[in-house]
Amino acid sequence: MTPLRRWNRFAFRFFGPPSLGRYDGAYPPVDPDPACPHCGSRESAHEAYRSADGKALRRCPA
Repeated sequence: MTPLRRWNRFAFRFFGPPSLGRYDGAYPPVDPDPACPHCGSRESAHEAYRSADGKALRRCPA
């Protein structure tokens, strides 16, 4: 057993498993329908389609 692994097993007895998540509080709220960076209108107003070669594209509203 390597020295680092031995140290980790020893420290685990005192500190337990590592914390999960953010240390500085909750995640910031996320806008479910953000504004488009190109035209400024909402993403839900855009038309989504696939090109002939399979690329996902969006069309900004007129």
